[in-house]
Amino acid sequence: MVMQLKRSRALVGTGILLAGVMALGGCAATETPEEPQEVDWYVNITGTLTEAVYQSVIDDFNVEHPNVTVRLLNSGGQDYATFLATLVASGNAPDVVGSTPITPDNEEQFVDLSDEAWAQEAAAEPGLGQAGLFGDAIYYVPTAYQISGVFFYNKTMFEDAGITELPTTWEEVDEAAAALKAAGYVPIATSGGFVPGAQLRMQAYQEFMDDGDQWLEDRYAGDATFVDSAWQNVLERTQRWIQEGYVRSDALGLDYGTVAADFATGGYGMFPIGSFLNANVDQATDPADIGVFPLPSSSSDDLPPRAVNPTMGWSVLTAGRHEDAGRTLVEFLSTDSDAINILVKADGGLSPYTSFEMSPLLTELQDLGDASTPISFERGDNVPPPGFPQGVLSLSQKLFTGSSPADIAAEMDQWWTSNVGQ
Repeated sequence: MVMQLKRSRALVGTGILLAGVMALGGCAATETPEEPQEVDWYVNITGTLTEAVYQSVIDDFNVEHPNVTVRLLNSGGQDYATFLATLVASGNAPDVVGSTPITPDNEEQFVDLSDEAWAQEAAAEPGLGQAGLFGDAIYYVPTAYQISGVFFYNKTMFEDAGITELPTTWEEVDEAAAALKAAGYVPIATSGGFVPGAQLRMQAYQEFMDDGDQWLEDRYAGDATFVDSAWQNVLERTQRWIQEGYVRSDALGLDYGTVAADFATGGYGMFPIGSFLNANVDQATDPADIGVFPLPSSSSDDLPPRAVNPTMGWSVLTAGRHEDAGRTLVEFLSTDSDAINILVKADGGLSPYTSFEMSPLLTELQDLGDASTPISFERGDNVPPPGFPQGVLSLSQKLFTGSSPADIAAEMDQWWTSNVGQ
């Protein structure tokens, strides 16, 4: 039985990128107490997921729940996870959070939603609904996902540089970069902030897709290392891009939002990044003609599975002060079709639950996902030690100051050993 989202419209065909249509709505909703309630919602503000976007969702929520006052919290430009930890430690934990990795080490900090009928039905469906399962517990129900690594490219620059075929190997990516540089363009975009670490993780994880998604398990077991692995391969490739002038030498001093906006309007030839960049392109006032192609496979001519990251999943913190109202808000965010449409579109996400008209670029991304089997890394108990993204980021930045890929990979192994079990 497949039930409809609340107030749903016809769902856009997705080719079942992540199988299943969410079996939500039509079941007993979480009861909202009639007396006035408050709930603190901690969100990630970006160039496209703005405070105004979240407020529009709150306004819709208050139509159904006028007695619940939602206070919107954000990190004020600080690291999302770090600021959240500060809030919790200071006794000011929010009630509802998103974009927060849940691991066996921290799952006790989140409310188990498995007693909610809507969450049970969602988790019974294959695909996104099951991404928030931890054994029998349900901590969130993601409603969208990002392809963790793709190449966005400027079609006009490619044509001007004489590039007639999209790269399918890393050697062809380098050839395209050389052609773009010779034509007077900046070939590859990167920036400061989270981007260097994200680009490293995205490319490395995609390499492992050729052989399945077991690398993290192998690393825990001592059967794999960062040295002499895809991680070192990506570091060597990035070093080559820096040395050849394919990326800007001052890239670490550039803000991601600025670089994303510049790319969207014609400032770079290629941008290897998550599929979320499509929101920046679609919202640009005068966007360039942008397309997308998959990260190459180093060991296969076939398109390997795509590494994906479930998104738009909301959790209730046990340290929050308003659990009942938090549950009510999470149910709304996870089942209301209008809320899902607003948030997923602003985030540049892909989802089998949305009904907005997709842009040509988002359609290209959808087709890319349809052509392969998406697999989620860093999920359930298959996750790296806490702080891994920050550790990878700090080490990846050393490429810009002359450290060798082999030395950085060795430091990554040292970091892992020092942080396992922390």
